[in-house]
Amino acid sequence: MENLRKEAKRWLKALRANVQEARARLERAFPEAPGVPTLRDVQHALARELGFGGWSALKTTLATDRPSERSAATLVNRFLDNACPDPGICSFRPCAPSVRLPPP
Repeated sequence: MENLRKEAKRWLKALRANVQEARARLERAFPEAPGVPTLRDVQHALARELGFGGWSALKTTLATDRPSERSAATLVNRFLDNACPDPGICSFRPCAPSVRLPPP
């Protein structure tokens, strides 16, 4: 969410500097935007670009979406089990079963 807030602020800064690409982007995402947009207008446009009805819907979705229950160690171990610099050598078998992270 923090990255989206920062993106909206960068976009608003570009609009205030009269960057034409920023203005065109705003008009594509939010055709009804005022001539002098506020941060709220830009956040709304950003949410619409991402397929949401508005900033509130985006925030609600991000707040209710929970990351996978798998721990980072589980994900790293799965990667290590499936990673191989040369699949021809491994034949899709884990290359380094001794390289493991301890469970959380």
